[in-house]
Amino acid sequence: MLNSISRHLVAGLAFLQLAHAVPSSLATRSTTRYKATFEDITIVDPTLSIQPINEYKEAFFNSFVLVNTDSKGLIQALPVVGGAAGSLTNVGLGVTPHSPPRCAAFSVVTRTEQGTPSLTTVYAGSSANKRITLFSFWWGAILRTQEAIASLPQNAQLTVTGLDANEKPVAVDRFDYDVTGAKQQMVFAKLNSTFTNLKHVDFFIDGIAAGIAISTLFDDFDFSVTL
Repeated sequence: MLNSISRHLVAGLAFLQLAHAVPSSLATRSTTRYKATFEDITIVDPTLSIQPINEYKEAFFNSFVLVNTDSKGLIQALPVVGGAAGSLTNVGLGVTPHSPPRCAAFSVVTRTEQGTPSLTTVYAGSSANKRITLFSFWWGAILRTQEAIASLPQNAQLTVTGLDANEKPVAVDRFDYDVTGAKQQMVFAKLNSTFTNLKHVDFFIDGIAAGIAISTLFDDFDFSVTL
């Protein structure tokens, strides 16, 4: 009888030790998964055809702008080098958004003005413990024509880098966009499993640093946010 009681006491103490070993911060954290289609973003100024995306779906889209297309697939403006006031106006979008009419974009113009294009947890009002896991997205690249009356699909390589809480790169993946015609669809990019619990996810397109007039388009980001 005494041995039986002793065994129960030992088991109870072991359970209590295990419970105390689990950080309370992990026990109370919650994760929400989002699909960023950009269709539900409020237009701040209807007279502007593009606007910064900034905070959206519990994350911050740094250096990304919202792009609107009309029923004919035309856009009113897209930030590129060489256009009037830094924009390309009334052009056919050479790459169709995956879930039209809206998509996101960055270019050498937005990169110069706002810094590295990134999906980040660091912004005003955000929790210091917030983390992002990125699963996938759709993307494409376009190059402005010399006449600035259209945009054509452009071969490009996209490098995606994930940084942890200490700003250390811990994840990397690369994707190619290959041109097959004058107008084409976005392609699907599925991230590898290392893009988990990150502070930032940075995007870099070859040619941006050299000032080439490429705009990179994105749609339907699939990611989760842990608070």
